[in-house]
Amino acid sequence: MGKVGVPDAFFQGFAEKWSEMFRRNQSLVHVDMSHNNLKVVDCEIMAEGLKQNHKVLGLHFQGNYGDIDKQGFLHSGIPKKIGEEAQIVRMQSKLKGGIVQDSRCLELSVHSNCWVCEGWSEVRFLYTPGKSDNIPNHDVFIPINLHLEFEHYTPDLMLACEDNEKVYECYRMLPPGKHKYYYSIGGDIRVAKD
Repeated sequence: MGKVGVPDAFFQGFAEKWSEMFRRNQSLVHVDMSHNNLKVVDCEIMAEGLKQNHKVLGLHFQGNYGDIDKQGFLHSGIPKKIGEEAQIVRMQSKLKGGIVQDSRCLELSVHSNCWVCEGWSEVRFLYTPGKSDNIPNHDVFIPINLHLEFEHYTPDLMLACEDNEKVYECYRMLPPGKHKYYYSIGGDIRVAKD
């Protein structure tokens, strides 16, 4: 017998099927997989499928041996406890994209990293050498990174725009509210002038 009296055969291939579904998904945007007691190995398998998914905007995963980061990726490991930047949430039946249903979540700075329930928005960050700074001749082999406060200023590589290789961009999903950020070029901190 497996979890709570359910035969082990029921769980065989569970993670693989979800991983494949995430890989092939073209329509599912909001998923609640909370409190299924999914183990580390299950999370690792499903995480591989999610890496290739660009449709799921909200994934609830509390109560499993994994966690969803602010970029929407699943990481296996020990689940967060209540109070460690997590909250118990239920998906709401009448979601309104970009609108936070309970303003107390913003006041308390608690989150589940669900882009849908928390009203996250896509933001395009641009950095143009010579316009954003005083160095017009940027060496393309020196990386330009974006650093966001809510991600503890972890560097996020910016790429040259397809239509203008002299402009660097990075699209990110941000929770509601004001955000602090800076750029770096080759490790040197920069605040854009534009």
